[in-house]
Amino acid sequence: MNKIWIAVIAAFVCIIGVLGLNYTSQEELAGNIPLDADVSYTDAELQELYEKYDITENDLKFARVELPHYLEGTVFHGNFSVLITETGEPPEGSNFVSV
Repeated sequence: MNKIWIAVIAAFVCIIGVLGLNYTSQEELAGNIPLDADVSYTDAELQELYEKYDITENDLKFARVELPHYLEGTVFHGNFSVLITETGEPPEGSNFVSV
């Protein structure tokens, strides 16, 4: 029984040692930038990042949990398409049915 406990403890120590040798902190993974640091960029630096990574205005709105402009005013309801107008009437020449 003692040999089993010694083997279990030795295996546990070995596992802890291997995990400790392969540990990489989150700050190292983030490029040695402190995670709690306040990072600020100038407008020129932001514009450069937007161009480098092809970030659009809609990408920024999506990240802020705002609807992109092409979905504003759109109401989703099953398989139906809904058109909302200021007067509540469909535009002339359209085949929409007003409800």
